[in-house]
Amino acid sequence: MAASADRYVAAIIAMLQEDEALGLLPKVAVALSAKAAELAEGTVITSAISLSDEQQATIKEALDAPEARFVVDAGVLGGMVVEQHGRRLDLSLKGRIAR
Repeated sequence: MAASADRYVAAIIAMLQEDEALGLLPKVAVALSAKAAELAEGTVITSAISLSDEQQATIKEALDAPEARFVVDAGVLGGMVVEQHGRRLDLSLKGRIAR
């Protein structure tokens, strides 16, 4: 996700430069940072067992969601369910059985 974010940041900078509006870059950066924090706060990872700090850190980095919340629900049986940006990705054993 970070690589794709870099592409978008480069596009925004190019657009501002083309419009001779680079002076707006600090305001754009603040707005984008606030939006990213808002989206990341909504990230919830549900797993069947408690994940170690290292596992949580790896998942947070992979999802680019430093403020993600982790929930334990034995009902998922195994794997995890990721809810982020209004989407749900069911990687759980319960979900696989249901499919």
